[in-house]
Amino acid sequence: LEPSSVTVLLAKPAPRWSLLVGKYLGVIIFVFVQAAIFVVGTWLALGVKTGVWDARYLASVPLLTLHFAIFFSFSVLLAVTTRSTVVCIVGTLLFWLMCWGMNFGRHALLAYLAEHAEIGRSFSGVLEMAYWVLPKPADLGYLLSIGLGADSVFPVHREFKAVIAQKALYMELSLLTSAVFAVLMLLVSAYEFEQADY
Repeated sequence: LEPSSVTVLLAKPAPRWSLLVGKYLGVIIFVFVQAAIFVVGTWLALGVKTGVWDARYLASVPLLTLHFAIFFSFSVLLAVTTRSTVVCIVGTLLFWLMCWGMNFGRHALLAYLAEHAEIGRSFSGVLEMAYWVLPKPADLGYLLSIGLGADSVFPVHREFKAVIAQKALYMELSLLTSAVFAVLMLLVSAYEFEQADY
């Protein structure tokens, strides 16, 4: 979205939002193809070498693509509002860290409250709201671990065990709300791009 390159795109009669969404979808498709090549290639190589053909490994392609799409939508918003590559890279990494901390922090708090019932739950309401609004990278990582069957080899964090025991982990809703966040970020980005003066 540099002013020198965007002026050529804006001279065309296509609506601004379609340029932005087209570029976003193009990058997502590119990442999907690269992930598919890597995952299918390693799956074939491991299958030929070991004789183990576990199709669960292939589920990592859509999960990795979704994870990227969620945080790339935030990066697009930063690109539209700041027009700075550095801000997009650093801002998205910091945002991912914040979301991971919020996600894992929510699970840690629920695990702590399960062990210490005498402590009040006033802060947990705010944390719960933030958990459902923001993307959930820790949940996506846990889902990938389950999909790959890694939970049988590597120990599951006690926080996830506690949240599962409390029936407070809803993977379908976690995926859905994370995807809705990506769509909302893309809509806000498209609106900002429509209003931007180049």
